[in-house]
Amino acid sequence: MENSQINDYIQGKGIEDTIDEIIVELLKSKPSDPIPTILHILEAKNGNQTPELTEKEENELKSLQDRWKAINQGKELRKSQSSNSNSQIIFTVEESKKGQKDSPQDTDDSSSSSDESEPFTRESLLQAHKGFDKVPRSSVSAEAMGVFSKKKEFKKIVIPKSEVIKEKIKSRLKECFMFNNLDEEELGIVIDAMKEVKYKNETIIQQGDSGNTLYVLDSGKCHCFKLLEGEKRPSKLRDYIPGEAFGELALLYNAPRAASIKAIGECTLFALDRGTFTHIVKDASQKNREAYEEFFKSVDFFTQMDFYERVLLCDAVKKVKYIKGDRVIKEGDPGDSFYFLLSGTAIAKKLIDGKVKNVMSYNPGDYFGERALLTQEPRAATIQATSDTLVLAKLESRSFKRLLCDNEKVKLHLLKVINNL
Repeated sequence: MENSQINDYIQGKGIEDTIDEIIVELLKSKPSDPIPTILHILEAKNGNQTPELTEKEENELKSLQDRWKAINQGKELRKSQSSNSNSQIIFTVEESKKGQKDSPQDTDDSSSSSDESEPFTRESLLQAHKGFDKVPRSSVSAEAMGVFSKKKEFKKIVIPKSEVIKEKIKSRLKECFMFNNLDEEELGIVIDAMKEVKYKNETIIQQGDSGNTLYVLDSGKCHCFKLLEGEKRPSKLRDYIPGEAFGELALLYNAPRAASIKAIGECTLFALDRGTFTHIVKDASQKNREAYEEFFKSVDFFTQMDFYERVLLCDAVKKVKYIKGDRVIKEGDPGDSFYFLLSGTAIAKKLIDGKVKNVMSYNPGDYFGERALLTQEPRAATIQATSDTLVLAKLESRSFKRLLCDNEKVKLHLLKVINNL
């Protein structure tokens, strides 16, 4: 069979996506025995059907049952570690017949559970991971994907559209953070691949589903809902308005949809396929995100936000630089941005009784500028760079409201900070 036929078959049957899903879940949960997890994922993708097994499949199941029993008796357990940080997990039927298993494990997981385990049956395997699909899996790592994360050969998609529609799409893309780093050629490829779609009071994205599409809202409004762990009903997180994009998280991390999006009334959107996103947009978006992710994780303030919200925040901020003596914001000016200090130092100056006084100093991990955005008051102080180089992450007013103020926990935290000043 030729390579093109092999690739067509793999892509047509969704085999690579299934393998990606299995690898991500194994690396996320690191089960001492991956087989129940693998089988559960496959059962779930097959609609939890349990079709009759062929004779060959019955023999393979018996082989797994025998091997499971041997493992629990301590007769057959082997660990291996990969010298490559991009570890690969490969499990085949031939290896199961030979009684061999290579399973990279963290040092924290070196001791296995002493609980009694039941032998393999189709029913017991489903019970072993009961509730697997009930809790949304949003915080996942795309590390160590090995051969499964390699890019496929990219073929441009061109969906015919008028110049008017092309210009409309281009205008919308310029409003989206993740497209800011694309050059004209890349932007043209994305515009060609986008398809206009319409929804009316319908669910566009369902939490927990697999995702292959990113959407940019052109007209109308959408609500975002998320079923949080321990809750029975979804909570509304925010609204999406024209010029905003959603659905990228599932494409960035090969993860299930992190939240549900519903059209409120009539909505027009531009849809982008996974392939074009992966080859054109993903690298630029990830590069920008990774520059801020570790920083935001280290700041206590952002523990109020979940993983999904932090990813959106990383995509929204822009890096700005100043030199010693530069003024970042001026007392009395209207507030249009919120700042996080990445490196360097700064000082706040305020006019008090006719004299300019230093009232606060800022170091890496600090933030400023939130007061004017929350209260709609003029800037309360002047912020000036005091180090040779000052590097800030800038969040503009519109993004500040959308990403931070719509989160009640974050908003309350900000208000407490302001009240304590």
